[in-house]
Amino acid sequence: MSTTLGTLLTSHAFTTAGAAAAVTARAAYEATQPATASLGTSRPLLAVVGDMVSAPDAAQRDQEEGSPIASRFLDVSNMVVGSNCTYFCCLGDNVYDNGQLVDYQGAYTDTFGRVNAKCLPLPGNHEYQTANAADYYTYFGNRAGPPLQGWYAANIANWRYYALNSNAAAYVASGSAQMTWLLADFAAHASAPKVVAMHHPRWTDGGTSVTDDNNYDYLWQQMYAQGHVQIMLGGHDHNYQRWDTVRSNGTSANPVTVSDGITQFVVGSGGNNFYDLVPARHTGGAGNTGRCTYGHDRAFGVLFLRLGPSTWDWSFNCVDGTVYDSGTRSIH
Repeated sequence: MSTTLGTLLTSHAFTTAGAAAAVTARAAYEATQPATASLGTSRPLLAVVGDMVSAPDAAQRDQEEGSPIASRFLDVSNMVVGSNCTYFCCLGDNVYDNGQLVDYQGAYTDTFGRVNAKCLPLPGNHEYQTANAADYYTYFGNRAGPPLQGWYAANIANWRYYALNSNAAAYVASGSAQMTWLLADFAAHASAPKVVAMHHPRWTDGGTSVTDDNNYDYLWQQMYAQGHVQIMLGGHDHNYQRWDTVRSNGTSANPVTVSDGITQFVVGSGGNNFYDLVPARHTGGAGNTGRCTYGHDRAFGVLFLRLGPSTWDWSFNCVDGTVYDSGTRSIH
C-alpha cells in the first residue's frame, strides 16, 4: 500500500465494492445507527471523539477539577461500536499518559480498538510524550498516514476528510510540508465539501490549561479562503463545544461569525476526565457569556456527523442516552 505524501490511502477509499457490501447489510446498518436531524441513515455516519483511554481500566478515578469523577471511556467506546458508524474519527490523546504501545495494545484495543477497521486516527500531544509519537504510528500503521508525519485525506461519499497533525507550530506554518500538501489537495478537490480534523482547537472556552491558539490562524485562513471547508473537528479540551460558522480574524481574539463560515466542534469528551468551561456549563446551554454557541463540560459522549450531498447533521450524544446538542446545516 502506498503511503506517498498526499496519496489517498487504499484503506480509506469509498469504493464500489464497499458500497455493495454495505447494501447487503443495510437493514441491520440502519437499525443500529443513531438518528440525526434530517438525513436518512443510508448516508455516511462519522463517530467523533478524542481524549479517551486512561489505563489500566474503566474504574480509574480522577481528582481533577476538585471532585472525583469516574472515567467512562469504556462506555464511550460502546457508543461508537454500537453506532455501526461508517468511520470512527479519533481526535488524539487516544491513550494516557504517554501514548505508549503497551496501552494501545491493552486498554485501547479492548475498547476503541474494536472499530480499528473503520478508524481515521490522528495524534494528540500525549502521543508525542513518546518520542516522535513512534508507538502511535506503530499501532495504527498505514491508517495513520505517511510514517512519522501524520496527515492524510480520505474520500467519504461526496465529502473530503482531512486528518492533520497539529502538534507543532511548524506543521501548520506557511510553506510547511503539511500545508503545501493540504493546499494542493484543496485545489484538486475544489468542489467537494470538506471536514478537517486535528487535535488542537483554534478557539476554546476552556477554563483550565487549554486556551486559544493563534498558531492555527494561517490554516484557518486557508480553509476559509480556498478549502470549501464546512466542519472543523478538535479535541484537547475535555468537554464539548460548538462554534457556529466562524472564520479567523488573524489574531488570538474572538473569531468572526459569517454566513459561510466553518463550524468548529471541540469533542474532548471521550471518557478521560472533565475540564471546566468558562463560564461553567455543567448542564449545557447557550445564551450565557461564553463565546461558543453551545458548550457542555459534564457529559462524556460522542459527536455523530451524518454527511449528505447538500446538508449535514450533527448530534452530540451522552453515555446516559441524552442528546444534548443536534441540528442540521446546509453545505455553503
